[in-house]
Amino acid sequence: MEESFIIFLTIILNLFFKYFYYFLFKKQKLYFILKNIEAFIK
Repeated sequence: MEESFIIFLTIILNLFFKYFYYFLFKKQKLYFILKNIEAFIK
């Protein structure tokens, strides 16, 4: 019982971190694009 719960928790955490890093990457990419546009306008 406890073992399966730990496995379940590990899977959930792995998915969470995967999406979290993906979100951070996308946000950073967006920030980079905005910075480039800003530099291009100036």
